[in-house]
Amino acid sequence: MNTKHLKTKILDLAIRGKLVLQDSSEGNAADLLKKIREEKSILIEQKKIKADKNSSFIIKAENGRHYEQFANGTLKDIGDEIPFEIPENWCWCRLSEISNSIIAGGDRPAICTKEKTSENIIPIYANAIEKDGLYGYTNKPQITEKAITISARGTIGFSCIREHPFVPIVRLIVLVPNLSIIDLKYLKASFDALLNMTEGSSIPQLTIPSIKTFLFPLPPLSEQQRIVSTIEKAFEQIDIIEKNKLNLKTYIKQTKSKVLDLAIHGKLVEQNPSEGNAFELLEKIRKENSELVKQKKIKEDKKSSFIIKAEDGKHYEQFADGTLKDIEDEIPFEIPENWSWCRLREIGNWQSGCTPDKSRKDFYDKADIPWLNSGDLTDSYIENIPHYVSQIAFDEKKMKLNEAGSVCIAMYGATIGKLGILTKSATTNQAVLVCSKLHLSDSKYLFYFLKSHKKEYIQAGFGGAQPNISKEKVEPTLFPLPPLEEQKRIVGRIEQIFEQLDILEKSIGD
Repeated sequence: MNTKHLKTKILDLAIRGKLVLQDSSEGNAADLLKKIREEKSILIEQKKIKADKNSSFIIKAENGRHYEQFANGTLKDIGDEIPFEIPENWCWCRLSEISNSIIAGGDRPAICTKEKTSENIIPIYANAIEKDGLYGYTNKPQITEKAITISARGTIGFSCIREHPFVPIVRLIVLVPNLSIIDLKYLKASFDALLNMTEGSSIPQLTIPSIKTFLFPLPPLSEQQRIVSTIEKAFEQIDIIEKNKLNLKTYIKQTKSKVLDLAIHGKLVEQNPSEGNAFELLEKIRKENSELVKQKKIKEDKKSSFIIKAEDGKHYEQFADGTLKDIEDEIPFEIPENWSWCRLREIGNWQSGCTPDKSRKDFYDKADIPWLNSGDLTDSYIENIPHYVSQIAFDEKKMKLNEAGSVCIAMYGATIGKLGILTKSATTNQAVLVCSKLHLSDSKYLFYFLKSHKKEYIQAGFGGAQPNISKEKVEPTLFPLPPLEEQKRIVGRIEQIFEQLDILEKSIGD
């Protein structure tokens, strides 16, 4: 359910006279306006107020058309301006007709403090949404009547009810209504609905002339109050729904985190002894690497090490030079007996790429080698890579091609921590760290492990001028390794649960 859209629909029904039942006993808005005009005419004759040469009023003729009669007696057909039909006992008017004054805010007062003091208790309002536009405080009010403020620029059309004395400053329009004609809350709700309907946010600014001539659907005062009451009751229920939606979305997010946590602890699927032992798999890979070193097909990694669990139950790390280190205090949690702890450096080759010189046209002309950038990572499979480099660039810069199934993580920038799995071979820029040639891990299992640790990696990346998830920070990470077949079962279970949670999240809408 789109609750924002629902609120907009309720306001739209309100200004069309379709939110509450009509009651003929409540009188006619036109009679009310006529009475106000007569009162103003008397005050003008008594020279208590000046005549407004721009004043006008709207009538609905017997032919059903709307006309506007001006102070000089001229009549104008405005039927094409009327946006929709309203009930018979309502009438169309201009905002100026139901307002005592419409003025613009001025400069900031000479006396102004950010916080309220014993002397400065009068709020100053600007055109911001934050804190409903509260800018500061001063000692003397400019507006003492109940009013509505409207942002004229920036956050165009943002309106607020002001029931206490205040000072408006630039880019803020103040509308002081005639409260014998209009309910303050109805005025705000209707103005918001009308501005939304006319796409007011797309205009460069609001001006006093445009506000004064704003067409407004006016019901009898008692109906306005019934409409306001209905709106408030409906919005109260929608707010409860919105809160429940937010709570449910939070619950879904927490559930996904819990599922990943159970997965890496070996508690998401049942253990199956027939699937073998992860330590045996590690031993096999180490022996293969050792043989390749002897054959001089690969270089010996002087940083290499492996973790064993001794008979005393403690974990030790044995390094290339034969030294043994007790790392029991580093082990974060217990794992099943047929799992094994290792470092991320053991499960594949970790490397980042580079950005060939942009000024070299031959590096990008006739480019056909996919080139992954950190901005292409979206925490999912990488289906489309919009960037390419040429074979010349690839060869000269000694770039590496990562095969399909490689797992990627954004090291820094706007997408820091974002993950992806390659669906086709690609090279990368320097902001993407890739684990390729996975010896021991299913790509998706590694992906979900990194996803469960994303926040930790991002936090670990802070400390310098630019947050950076480096290879040096990732490779030493302790990795709970299950047998390969169990990894696949874990991934299947994760995706089954996530699919159901995604359906649930989609059903509650935005």
